[in-house]
Amino acid sequence: MIRLDIGDLVNSITGDGPIVTASEVRSVTRLSRAGEWSASVPATDPKLANVGIKYYIDAWDGQDWIAGGTIEEISLRKRGAAGSLDMSGGDPLNMLARVRVRKVEIDGSAAPGAALLALLALLPSNWSYQIDGTLIAT
Repeated sequence: MIRLDIGDLVNSITGDGPIVTASEVRSVTRLSRAGEWSASVPATDPKLANVGIKYYIDAWDGQDWIAGGTIEEISLRKRGAAGSLDMSGGDPLNMLARVRVRKVEIDGSAAPGAALLALLALLPSNWSYQIDGTLIAT
């Protein structure tokens, strides 16, 4: 049985339990960039009231995580008598790509240590590290 846990904007689980009526869950993993996921749920499921854009979804098959990420699109599709609600979005790597790091701490110190400098040395030659903490490809 596949279950969909829905988290709100602060990633707290919403509602009175997971959605367990998903008819389809799909996940696409990529090596070169973030992946994506999609799920379809019968439109009559009352737990869809807990779903919203920018909410977070985790799809589980038993104890195994199979897909998830931010809900970026929601659409209603006519499928049979009831129809289905289709949700999709980017995977957790997509979420990570949108996070801006302002301060890096290694071993409790905000100063760049040897580990950070070694990591920066691995960047391609056309990348540079800016003092504000951003990486720029030139």
